[in-house]
Amino acid sequence: MTGRTPFLSRCIALTILCATTAAAQAADANRRQGFWFSGGLGAASFGCSDCGDRANGLGVHLSLGGTVSPRLLVGAGSDSFTKSEDGVTGTFATLDARVRFYPTLTNGFFLTGGLGVGSARASGDGVSVTSNGGSGIVGVGYDIPIGKRASLTPYLNVFSLRIEGTTSNVASLGVAITLP
Repeated sequence: MTGRTPFLSRCIALTILCATTAAAQAADANRRQGFWFSGGLGAASFGCSDCGDRANGLGVHLSLGGTVSPRLLVGAGSDSFTKSEDGVTGTFATLDARVRFYPTLTNGFFLTGGLGVGSARASGDGVSVTSNGGSGIVGVGYDIPIGKRASLTPYLNVFSLRIEGTTSNVASLGVAITLP
């Protein structure tokens, strides 16, 4: 009887492990379906080809769309950088078509990418100047379930703008709430 106990214990442990893994996959797969929305704030750093030092400011992230499969979400997004100094506010933003790809169903890790249009705006003393150009974004994130249908999502996004011959980039590290 003692010879069978370790074998039986291993079989029970393996069965529980498989059931737990299958339940986690099903939970992640069920979490990612239909319409989704993500919005967050973070710290951002701006730099450009004609600039000296990088500037630090506020980063804002918004994206929404639909679920193609539990591993692929598509939609639109906007990330931005804002900083005010000496009465002048500078804002750099992107509006893009975006994809979010989850390499596996067993956890919340994802990759983000997109292409679109970008803008640079400076305003102060009642005067505002805006320039537009092309943009692209790449990023990584991780959905941490905090409820049946909500996730806390830390992310790192980097977007680049090409406006009037100048290339600028923004790196934003933040936390979002994602509602699938």
